[in-house]
Amino acid sequence: MSGIAHLMGLGLSLAGVRTVLDGLGLAAALGVGVWLLLRSPRTGLLRGLGLTLLILAILGPIL
Repeated sequence: MSGIAHLMGLGLSLAGVRTVLDGLGLAAALGVGVWLLLRSPRTGLLRGLGLTLLILAILGPIL
């Protein structure tokens, strides 16, 4: 993304783009996690927690 921004004449650093994308990933993981855990009475608590942790590992900044 920073390469595309550089081509368009915008001065975005790679660290700045990564910080924003890490925050968006964590926000998305939080939203999906809350949705899964709210559905856990129907699908099971263990399954909801497992899928929440999987989403956090995929979308989180550190694996």
